[in-house]
Amino acid sequence: MKRICVYGSLRVGEYNYNYFKSRYGEDMKYIRTVMLEGYKLYSLGSYPGIKESQGVETLLVDILEVSEDLYYSITEMELGAGYSCKQLSIDGIDTTLYVYEGPVSDKNLVESGDWSNYLKDNNKHEIIR
Repeated sequence: MKRICVYGSLRVGEYNYNYFKSRYGEDMKYIRTVMLEGYKLYSLGSYPGIKESQGVETLLVDILEVSEDLYYSITEMELGAGYSCKQLSIDGIDTTLYVYEGPVSDKNLVESGDWSNYLKDNNKHEIIR
């Protein structure tokens, strides 16, 4: 099993989480939600991206445990969409975080660091697959 940190469409209750959970079932387990410091969250339209930051910005992430097959499916999806993999340890849990490599604009900064609340507050429930 592998662990991933997710902050957008793969968070519990969001569309890619629901899609993969329905397809892989018990191969995808929620561990917990944590705040990470040092990342800025940006809206890219119907999904978000993050960039490392030197400030005190925080990012809300769900830690998921996934099977090897699911890990490679998610990683392939993320790499194909312009993200890179960053390995990090959170409270002793080794995880993979997907960092967006494309350009972002400060006008699209999600200051709360919480994508799910941003969607609710802005009625942005578009599902694009």
